[in-house]
Amino acid sequence: MPKFINFSSDAKVATLQGIKGALSTAVTNVQAVSMLQGQFNVRKTGPNGGVVDINGNALTVYNNGVPRELWLNGFEHLLDIDVEHIGSGTGSQQVVCSRQPICVIDFLRMDRVFEGKYGAYGIFFFPKGTSLSDRCFAYYGFKLDSDGVFEYMEIDVVESGC
Repeated sequence: MPKFINFSSDAKVATLQGIKGALSTAVTNVQAVSMLQGQFNVRKTGPNGGVVDINGNALTVYNNGVPRELWLNGFEHLLDIDVEHIGSGTGSQQVVCSRQPICVIDFLRMDRVFEGKYGAYGIFFFPKGTSLSDRCFAYYGFKLDSDGVFEYMEIDVVESGC
């Protein structure tokens, strides 16, 4: 029996892989800019991180130059994609993306999505017709310790629900 390709699923995964690549490039660029602008070693948490100028737009960064995960806090200027901002935090995980090809949920605790990721926060991108809970998304997340010191960052794709 021939194996049939699910073009819809493949298209979603390809789009998310493209977003992953764009996120990786954008974060690397922000880290470089934060070095040049003297904000790479800032050790603050919450809304009071360092601020860098990205093409005339202010963006909050934390230790190691990692950009804050808020879409409407300068992050929207890092990626050249049309998105629908679904919202911030846990309450938005069940909302289905309906207006744009890609939707975004920001300022979401990573342990709400991945077991064991306590203290980390992320921003999640998912395709039209899905919700974050469908497990079809690209994401950027990071963790700082209580002193504002960088612990880890990850940028990846979850495609099990695509």
